[in-house]
Amino acid sequence: MDTGLPWRLRCRECIAANEAWFLLQLMTWASKRDYCQNEVMEARCSRGEVVVVQNATYGRMRLSKCIKKNYGYIGCEADVTGPAHSMCSGRQNCNIRVPNTMFDEASISCPEDFKKYLEASYSCEKVFLPSGFNCQSQRVVKLTDQNGVLASAVTMETECGSPKAPYIIEARRGQTISISMLDFSYYERAKLSPAETKPTCEALAVIKESSDQHSKTICGSNTRQRDVYNSSSNRVQITIMDRINPKYFLLKYQIHGCPSSPQLANSWAQRSGDSVVIHCNQSSISYSLSCVNGSWVGRMGNCSAEVSTGGLLYDVGLAMNYELAVVLIVAIALVIACCILCVGIVWMKSKRSSTPPMHSGTQRPPEVYYDHQQYGGERSLDGYSRKDAELMWNYDPTRGENVYASIQETPTLHRGDLKGHSCDPAPCGIPALREDAHPYDHTVVPCMQPYNHNAPEPVMTDTFQMDPNSALRQYFVLDSSMPRPMQRIDVAPEQL
Repeated sequence: MDTGLPWRLRCRECIAANEAWFLLQLMTWASKRDYCQNEVMEARCSRGEVVVVQNATYGRMRLSKCIKKNYGYIGCEADVTGPAHSMCSGRQNCNIRVPNTMFDEASISCPEDFKKYLEASYSCEKVFLPSGFNCQSQRVVKLTDQNGVLASAVTMETECGSPKAPYIIEARRGQTISISMLDFSYYERAKLSPAETKPTCEALAVIKESSDQHSKTICGSNTRQRDVYNSSSNRVQITIMDRINPKYFLLKYQIHGCPSSPQLANSWAQRSGDSVVIHCNQSSISYSLSCVNGSWVGRMGNCSAEVSTGGLLYDVGLAMNYELAVVLIVAIALVIACCILCVGIVWMKSKRSSTPPMHSGTQRPPEVYYDHQQYGGERSLDGYSRKDAELMWNYDPTRGENVYASIQETPTLHRGDLKGHSCDPAPCGIPALREDAHPYDHTVVPCMQPYNHNAPEPVMTDTFQMDPNSALRQYFVLDSSMPRPMQRIDVAPEQL
């Protein structure tokens, strides 16, 4: 319901404000006064307020303190609100004397020689008055109130709102700004004839929107009150023009609408004017809100709760499937990593076992192992077979075990240093050490028998094999650095 109030207060929370406004209007109307001949209407307002004439009537309206007798001309009157605006409205203080020439110019049906009186009322309109601002040096004046009134009289006095320091009205994102005008000089233009009307614009103010490079000039008109601008963004700039012949007017601004739609998790909003519908992404649930007095009013839930509480089985299942897929992917990756690690460990172990060990430290000299009995006595291996002898002599360097391992497995053989030993010399053709030789100097004892050139050349094999019944079975020279057994060399007696 439109109450016709200046600010169109309609919300339930504003009932008290509406009642207070009606009481103020009653007080204003009750303050109507009759101003008789030779009286002065004095309108006074406090600082930060301006006078606004509510109504003014001039004539012989009724019998009163100003009209004592009828004379048959009671009820002749004229509305002089327009001239009263021109003389008084928009100022902090004003005076109107009765009779008045501007009132007499009005078309009145009363005879000129009859006394007339003025019946008028006014109100004080609160306007923006900068406090602590030095508008002569300040670039802009920012306005933060939800609504307000800008008076040209304040600009004349302080230069706030002038081209030197224009007004900046900034609302929250999503809101808009409307501007209306009360032009108190409209009567002066209205009484002019068409021939006297100026074709050019009488610029009163300039409004510019930040999002628009163009500006709108507010010109004077024959209308007292009108809407002059509706913004498309949340920020406008107002400049009140300087004039040699000052004009009094008011600019009322009002911030409309609510800020941008409320943001909820897992939702999207659809706004249309002063209403918004919030839709949940995970479900078909929606919430409707209305803008009331600059705030969103309505029931609004939590869209993310629909998923956590299982509002929709299908959507919850999708979320569970997604989590299960993530767990499976992580588990498969861990299994593959473990398999690769195990294969690498097995491969490294197999490669290490197939590689011959590297002997560290200084290599030991070759050692001679012999029977514990003196050479020349009974020559036997105490029952050891030929296989055991072959095991002690045949050493394959490509095998991983140490050459001495097989020797240590034959406890009947004793280790001894051959250098300087007083045993019998080894038979010919047996690898041995000379008494004065270095342990690494391997020689072959020559045969003392005459050399038979007709004898067949002995056939040497890669492996030195010994007859277990031979007298040569006593001596074995083992050297880990020898790749193969030493070959036999026959020397003739005459070469000695």
